[in-house]
Amino acid sequence: MFRYILLLILLPTCVGCHSRKEGITPKEKMITEAVYTTVTVQPDSLYHLRSKVTAVIDNCLVSEGDLVTPTTAIIALLRPQSSLAVANASLSLELSRKQYQSDYNLLKTIEEQMRLSKLQLKDDSLNYHRQLKLWNQNIGSQINLEKKALAFENAKTTYENLKLSYYQKKQALATAWKIAQNKYKSALSTDADYTLTSAINGRVYAISTNVGETVQPGQSLAIIGSASRFILELLVDEVDIVKIKRGQKVWVSLDAYKDNIFEAHIVKINPRKDERNQTFLVEAQFVAPPPTLYPGLSGEGNVVIHRKKSGMVIPRSYLTKTQQVRTSEGLIDVELGIQSLDEVEITAGIDLQTIIYKPEQ
Repeated sequence: MFRYILLLILLPTCVGCHSRKEGITPKEKMITEAVYTTVTVQPDSLYHLRSKVTAVIDNCLVSEGDLVTPTTAIIALLRPQSSLAVANASLSLELSRKQYQSDYNLLKTIEEQMRLSKLQLKDDSLNYHRQLKLWNQNIGSQINLEKKALAFENAKTTYENLKLSYYQKKQALATAWKIAQNKYKSALSTDADYTLTSAINGRVYAISTNVGETVQPGQSLAIIGSASRFILELLVDEVDIVKIKRGQKVWVSLDAYKDNIFEAHIVKINPRKDERNQTFLVEAQFVAPPPTLYPGLSGEGNVVIHRKKSGMVIPRSYLTKTQQVRTSEGLIDVELGIQSLDEVEITAGIDLQTIIYKPEQ
């Protein structure tokens, strides 16, 4: 009677012992090390169209989804007096141009005065030197000589003053002409601030304002991006960012294309970390994009860091936190190679015949 009771007690114990000691051996296979990322599709060259002035929305000239080209008007703002400022600046510019460049500008008057003054200087110079020559021959009076000398000096002074006046006036007119040009350009620029245009060939993806609303400088009014080129925005954890390099291959799966895997490659690594989620933004481009894409499509990506055709691999769950594996002889230290989400390569410590067991929790 007692013999059967003892057998019943020992049997479950042995079965449990066998199950606990059931092990596996490493496998030799290809292993790929990859970094997991989340993926969001965005149009290339995506940017916010922002207001430069405080104004009221007068009209939205396009709709969401419309194709646009550079200089296509997107949003019109009410112009308080900007058109009048452009007209006034244009008038000032034309006046300055005429005063400086036309055949009847103010410099022409001074040039004519200089011409006549130079003739007078030449005449007075001849009269003075003729009288001086006569005086040296004891001919003529001293009073006549002094009159000729005074007339010569006055003519010379008048001519020099006209030359100085011409130079100063020319500089003043040139400066006024330049200022008028700048004011006209500024007025045009200010006027242009009230008609917001596209900077690229692309599509309007969002309009974030309505007619009649007051907008402030820097406020985003629309979002515009490429209509045909899309990029992939990858969020890479800070612990993995040092492994990411430009040109690396990325395998992408999108929720909208569940049965497809797309190839892409890294084109840009933004060096600034997002402190909110402790990630870095990395951009990738499709090698062969799917036929239809929309901004905001999401999915997952695996950035291929390293690939080895043959390696001794065990499940990651069979590795302890102290980088050891459990065998029938106890814990053994191992050296690690390539690691993936589920598997890890063992480069030293055990061989393909070693039976390993899952660590106890």
